[in-house]
Amino acid sequence: MADPNAARYVPNNSTEANTQQRRPYINFGPMGSIDSGFKSSYHAVELSLQKYLSHGLSFLANYTWSRNFSDFSESVTQSYYQTDPFSRSFNHGPWDGDIPYVFKSWGTWEIPHFRLRGVGDKLLNGWELAPIMLWQSGPPYSIMSGLDNSFTGDYSDRADFIGTKISQARLNPGRPHGQLIREYFSTALFRPNAVGTFGDSGKNILRGPGVFNVDFALLKNTKIHEHYTLQFRAEFYNAFNNVSFNLPDSTMTDPIFGQILSTAVGASPRVMQFALKLLF
Repeated sequence: MADPNAARYVPNNSTEANTQQRRPYINFGPMGSIDSGFKSSYHAVELSLQKYLSHGLSFLANYTWSRNFSDFSESVTQSYYQTDPFSRSFNHGPWDGDIPYVFKSWGTWEIPHFRLRGVGDKLLNGWELAPIMLWQSGPPYSIMSGLDNSFTGDYSDRADFIGTKISQARLNPGRPHGQLIREYFSTALFRPNAVGTFGDSGKNILRGPGVFNVDFALLKNTKIHEHYTLQFRAEFYNAFNNVSFNLPDSTMTDPIFGQILSTAVGASPRVMQFALKLLF
C-alpha cells in the first residue's frame, strides 16, 4: 500500500554532494536522540479457556488478538532511523514487535485405566500425556530501497510499490520450503524509490513467517512397591519437526533480496529424550 505521506520531496537542488550543507546543523553529521514524544497504541482481545483437573484431564488454552502501532521508526541494519526527519507520521504503522495472533495451550491427560491385573496392568495402565502448543503470526517488516535517493545520508529510504494492493506481494506461505526461501514475497512489485523521495511503500507492510510448535511428554508410572513408583518419561521438543524461518532479506540492493537465509533464533529440529525416575 502506498504511503500518503511519501509525496514529500526534498529540495530540487539536493545532491549527495551537498547533503551536509542541507542538514539543520551543518557542523554535525547524523545525530541520535532519546525522545519521549513518539506515539504508540496497543489494542488487544484475550480469550482463555481453562479446565481444572477432573477425570484425569486438565488444560489451559489462551488466544490473543492484538494490534500495536507506533510512529517510531522500523529497524534498519539493527539501528533505528526517522526516515523523514520532518514528518513522524511517515513512520506510523505496525511496530516491529506487532504479533496480531497468538494461540497457546497446554494440559495433562491421564489415560483411563483398564481393568486389568498382573502384566497387563503394568503395561497398559499408568500412562499420561502432557502437550504444549504454540501458534503465532510472524513479525512485520518494511521493504527498503537500499539507496540514498532522498539524499539524507542515512540510507533509510523505503522502496516504491508498483502494485495496486499490498496483498499482491504476499505469496502463498504454504508453498514447499524450497520455494519459500528462494522468494518469500513478490519482489517484482517493488522498485527503488524515485529520486528526491523517501519511497511510497508503508512502514512494516509485509509479515514474515509465523511460528507453529508442539512439544509433548509421554509418561508411564508403574507401581513396583507400596512406597516406590518407576516413572518412564519420553519427551519430544518440536514434535512435528516444523521449521521456523527468519525474516526474508528486505533490502532491494542486496543480491539475496526476498530470500530467507536462516531459521528463527532459538528454532531447533525435533529433539527427543528418554528418562527413568524412581519416585519414593
